[in-house]
Formats: sequence, C-alpha cells, structure tokens
Amino acid sequence: MKNNLRKILGIIGVLALILTAVGVSFFSDAIAGGMILATGVAVAGTVTTEAIEAEAAAMGENIIRDDWSKEITKIRPNDAPLDTMLRSIGALPTNSYKVNMASLDVVSGSLVVDGNVAQNLAGTAVNIVVTAATLKEALVHRVLQYGDATLGKVVGLYIVGKDKTTRTISCVVIGGAGAGDQIGAGGILDGTVLSVIGTAKYENDAQTEPYAKLPEIDYNYCQIQMAQVEQSVYSQMQAQEIKYDLLDFKDNALYNFRLDCERTHLLGIRDEVIDPTDTDRKVYLSGGYEFFTKTKAYYVPNETEANGGLGLQLWNLIGKEVFTTNGSPERVCLFEPTFMVQMLKTIEMQKMMDAAQTEIFYGVKCKKVETGFGVIYLAMSHALTKANRIGEAVVIDVKKCRLKYFQKMQWKEIKLEESGQSKANAWRLEERSCCEFFNVKTGLWIYPVPALPGGARIVNL
Repeated sequence: MKNNLRKILGIIGVLALILTAVGVSFFSDAIAGGMILATGVAVAGTVTTEAIEAEAAAMGENIIRDDWSKEITKIRPNDAPLDTMLRSIGALPTNSYKVNMASLDVVSGSLVVDGNVAQNLAGTAVNIVVTAATLKEALVHRVLQYGDATLGKVVGLYIVGKDKTTRTISCVVIGGAGAGDQIGAGGILDGTVLSVIGTAKYENDAQTEPYAKLPEIDYNYCQIQMAQVEQSVYSQMQAQEIKYDLLDFKDNALYNFRLDCERTHLLGIRDEVIDPTDTDRKVYLSGGYEFFTKTKAYYVPNETEANGGLGLQLWNLIGKEVFTTNGSPERVCLFEPTFMVQMLKTIEMQKMMDAAQTEIFYGVKCKKVETGFGVIYLAMSHALTKANRIGEAVVIDVKKCRLKYFQKMQWKEIKLEESGQSKANAWRLEERSCCEFFNVKTGLWIYPVPALPGGARIVNL
C-alpha cells in the first residue's frame, strides 16, 4: 500500500514539474512576442500584462527587443506603407550615424537634344546641344541614331568632339540624305532622343573617355525618432469605468512614431542643424526618397493626354523608365488620392485598374498592376496626404532600400517622480535610423504642374 502511495505521489510530482516547465516556456514566449508589452493584451487568460511587466522590469529598465521593429508593422500597416515594407524586409545595423550609400546603375544609352538643330551642309560637322542629365552619355567616338521624319529613314551621328561647358557634341552625319550625308530639311527637333548604338574607335586608340565613377557614393544621416508617454500617478490609482492606461498610451505612441518615420522616409531633408541659441547642440536629419531621387515625371491635372494629362502614355513612360534600370522586377507606387482620381479619367487607365488584383506585398494591401516592363503595386500614402502633396505619387523599388539603425528601437522608463520633475510614470520610445537607397534611379517622383508644353514627360537630373 505504501509503495502504491509513493508511486502516485511520484507521478503527481513529475506532472507538477512538467506543468511548471510548460508554464515557464509559455511565459518566456509571451515576453518574446513583442507587442504584448506595447499593447497590454493578455494571452489565453493565463499570463497577465502585469506579470509580463514585472518580468520585463527584472530584465532591466533599458529593454531592447529584436522583434519590435517588425511587430509594430501590424498596427494599421497601410497607414505607413513604406515603413511597413522596410521593417517587414528587415532593418540592418550600422556602426555609424553617417551611412554611406553606393549606387550602381546601368548606362541608359541615350541623349536628349536641347534645342532645335537646323539642316547642315553636306560634309560638315553638326553641333548639337544635349540636356545636362544626358551629357555623361555623350562620349567621344560613340555612334548615335534617330528617326528623320523628312527622309523617312534612320539617320546616324558619329561623335568626334564634346564641350562639357556648353553641353555641345560635334557630330559627323552618317546614313543621311545624298552622297555627302546630311541632316534633312526638317532638322532635329528639341527633345529628340538620340539612341546610342555603339562605340567605334580608331585603330591606334589605347583608351576611351571614362563613363563615370562607379559606384556613385552618397550618404545619409541616422535621425533620432522619439516619442514619450506619461501618466499621472493619481490617474493610475483611479478605478475608472473604462480602463485607459499607460499601455494604451504606448500603443498610440507606437502608431504616431511610425507615421513620423514614414514621413521621414519619403520627405526627409538630409542636413546638420545647429541650435543658434546653443551652438554645442547639433541635430542630424535623415534624407528621404524625394531628397535623393534623380528622376521626375510631370503631368497636368484635368487635361487630355495630348496636353500633358495623366494617362496611359505617361504610365508607359514611367514603366519604361523605372524598369530599364539595374533593379528588381517589382515596384511600389505610393500615391496621394487625387493622383488616382486623375489616373481614372481615361478609359484605358480604368480598364487597367479594373483588371488589377489585390495582394499583400511585404505586409501592405496593394493593387497589383501588370505592365509590359514589370509589376507595380499601388498603395495610398497618408504621408503625402497629410503633407498636402496634392496629386503627387512616388515609384520606389523597395528591394533597393534598406532601413539602417545606429540605435535599435527601445522603450526606456524615465523616473520623473524620483528626479522631482513630475509626479508621473513615463516611458520613452526611441530609435536612431535612416533609409539607405542603393539606386534611386530605379524609381521616380511624380508631380502635377499647371502647364506642360509638348505633353507629359520625364526628366532625369
């Protein structure tokens, strides 16, 4: 009998140990969940918020969570789409608040004529002014071609000289009219695209003019984003009908924190600011995508495509521009609502949007639009709306962006009562981070303008 009792007690002891181990494991998993501490949600009715707070306090006042950066994207992800995507892809550490960015791109292989070019005399060189954005493509000994409407044929140009100061290239005409080869009577019109079809060197040439320094180096600063919440000690002691406490304040702080990060990612201006009242205080500001972008598209609201309105023509130009670069096969278009209203003014764009499917792209619900060049995911941007960027949109290759942090996101308790500052409980949320853009030429910014002679266009800076 005693032996049987001992066996039963032994079994009960083992079960108690197993249950204790399971409880500890579940408890630690609840702490690692990330959002529990921020939102105050109890898990399965067994682990309370207070218990988690007590355990977290035992870990130390400066609590850093590896998974918070991704977990906070679950709070209304479409309100901060770029921040959601970047955190879903994953943030990377940096050892300096100044982040160097190396941009690699393919040679675009075209020049744009800046000003009409008249017919030339046969056998003479012709001087052509090109836009500043395409000047670096104008290497000596390159072969160009364009369609001559007067002749109804393709005409070639061979570059024999270049003046960087005046942006002028000196060319010999090949394949033109007559035995001597010349530009036709219609000349070459302003805005004509001259395509590069190759390079032809002399037999004794040992080198050629360098295209550019590769990679192109730029930098960004890590900016300190911060949010602070406080609750009066007496407010915390009250028995309220509707409990709204410090954990709810933290939830709101996280949401507003993300909105601030979103606006910085898009519209931030990189700079160093010194307080004129205290020259020892310096603030580093992070640059957003608009600050670094080199390609811009323009359209005229409420106009036909012929007069520069937003339609299929510009949409195709955008697709060609952003996808014929050294990037991924997918882009994201973040837009202010008026931009979509302008898009839907044409039947072609309406049909395109009707055929679009809704998909989740890195945590954000988007409209997936297939183009002849790649896939564009469209999502509304609250940041552009709040910044009063009426009718604007931005196309970004998020796979060519990274969120870099010098200081990881963290909550820290501020002991206001002990220091005599305030009789309140306070917590501070902060992160020092910035966006690293590998190649801004894989995207562009779209602006509405009052007028646009010659129709909607894209400008490379």
